[in-house]
Amino acid sequence: MTMTPLRLFPLKEEIAFMGVITGVGATIIFFPLLLRFPPILRKIRTLHTTPLSDVPGCPEHYDEAFTSALFTLPDPNNYLSVYSYIPLDEGVRFRHPRMPVCRYFSLSLYAGLFDPVQDQVPPSLCDMDLVYNLDESFDVAICDEEERPADISPANWLPRHGVRDGLLVVRRYGTLPGQRLDMPSFHSMGPSTPKELKPAHHSFSGPHYAEKAPSHRFQRLLRVLAYLGSVACALLLAGRWSAAEITAVLLVAGAMPAILLHLLYARGRRKAKRVLSDRAYKVNEFTDPPEARVYDADSPKAHPNHKYFSCPFDARKGDLLITGRIFPGKQRMWTFVVYDECGLPQYQHFTDETLRTSPGAKPHLPGAGRGRKGTEEPRALDGGKELAGLAYRLVLTTDMRRHSGREENVVDVSRIPQGLVLLRLIYPETREVFERSKPSVTVLCTEDARGHRKQA
Repeated sequence: MTMTPLRLFPLKEEIAFMGVITGVGATIIFFPLLLRFPPILRKIRTLHTTPLSDVPGCPEHYDEAFTSALFTLPDPNNYLSVYSYIPLDEGVRFRHPRMPVCRYFSLSLYAGLFDPVQDQVPPSLCDMDLVYNLDESFDVAICDEEERPADISPANWLPRHGVRDGLLVVRRYGTLPGQRLDMPSFHSMGPSTPKELKPAHHSFSGPHYAEKAPSHRFQRLLRVLAYLGSVACALLLAGRWSAAEITAVLLVAGAMPAILLHLLYARGRRKAKRVLSDRAYKVNEFTDPPEARVYDADSPKAHPNHKYFSCPFDARKGDLLITGRIFPGKQRMWTFVVYDECGLPQYQHFTDETLRTSPGAKPHLPGAGRGRKGTEEPRALDGGKELAGLAYRLVLTTDMRRHSGREENVVDVSRIPQGLVLLRLIYPETREVFERSKPSVTVLCTEDARGHRKQA
């Protein structure tokens, strides 16, 4: 007796079936980011109140190909969570169970991809501005001014500015790897009984981006193989496909993610070239020109209180010696990050805590205290060590052998001799602090690089 094969797919048009398979597969492979883009899915609140992150090393990070295409230039020192397409028709109460354990915390509201309100500076709040409850929890009202509840302080009000489907960005700079974080909950503020949109849960911050961190590409390969295996099993159960047809379907299904990846990385490279081709930027020179943007015009706006010095670098002709000064206590945080041609951060990066400064300089934690330092009046650099700051020397090299055994600030750029450096100053107290923090770059030939190693 012969068995009739089970036919699960009574489709006559194999091409249409293959299109569905590859389309669903691409969505599964790059979940959860793709599911947040179609407007038809924006009512599924569970999707949009689960955080995303563009920072490698965060548990909720999405594929790095999307980070490149969006050209957000993430900072590895930032544990960032994005809550996409929060429904703001009636306003939302953002509730955080306690003060975040980090050096700097902020909330920013961006317009969603399909929201008509665009190109505005995102309204933002930071930990220095918020009013906390006795148990160190705090509530933030995201709504119009007349909708703000009476029990929420005006300092904890985040204006909606006409945004209907918002992207709420939560930044936590200086979170230690392995630190347990309390995640927020959202409650609607309509005339009816407040409805909790998502219960609070906990997450762990890290491990942060490191040389030995799990590779995005390896995780992506596992997802692709799992998807292709499930497609092969489904086709075998269908019983109407020959071995040659199954092979053809798997080849097409596997080629679609590869094509999508190529397009995403190509978009990131085009955006990087567009930014770096701006005449306001000069190779191997840090600039802060008002007419140039740190990010591409199509990328999300930067935080209004984060200031940047950017430098397109080219280390093919020799090592780059970067010298500058840090002013302790005059900004909430200082970070130095190198990005490749696709806008992705490298694992070697520095903060004002990890950077080696001039000999005899004491370690410092500017802005690390949990006191309400933001209520103090900013002071000018009026002399002495405040005026001088702490000097540092940092080297970008294509040959680490020149600097082996030396305790100095060195970044290996042998894999990416051309790229972009961003120096971030988070909440500098004054414009003077920012301007005096501008570094300078010196190109060292091979002999100079060796001499620098001996003299360092």
